[in-house]
Amino acid sequence: MHQWEFGLFTDYARFTEGGESATELTCKTQLSSHIYVQPTVHVIVTPQEDAGNSLHAIGMIRLGMEF
Repeated sequence: MHQWEFGLFTDYARFTEGGESATELTCKTQLSSHIYVQPTVHVIVTPQEDAGNSLHAIGMIRLGMEF
């Protein structure tokens, strides 16, 4: 029952004042026949920021139901 699915996504957006690249790494597994859990990590790079903190990481956990 615990079959894992993995995903990787990356993109780049160009704006007038600079750009931003983002990458997402995720995986998903069924906890039961109707419930799944999907942890995810997003990494966002904005090199034009003057504060010197151009790397941002966000983590989250999705919990879902499928019928």
